[in-house]
Amino acid sequence: MEENENLLGRIAILAECDRQERKIFGRFVSPYAAGKKEILFNEGDPGTALFIVVKGIVGSRILLPDGSWRE
Repeated sequence: MEENENLLGRIAILAECDRQERKIFGRFVSPYAAGKKEILFNEGDPGTALFIVVKGIVGSRILLPDGSWRE
């Protein structure tokens, strides 16, 4: 739990929160290691998660009406 609190303190938008606020927020954080090229969510999915990238790169792309992809 303290590890989550420390991680959250390094994120700019959450760094302004005090320790107690980060501790509360940290209760809802679960580590997840995504696989290479793993799809985390699709367009139109309900927004039920917040992903914080600690290490690595995340990309996004959208399918356009003409059938092509835009990254």
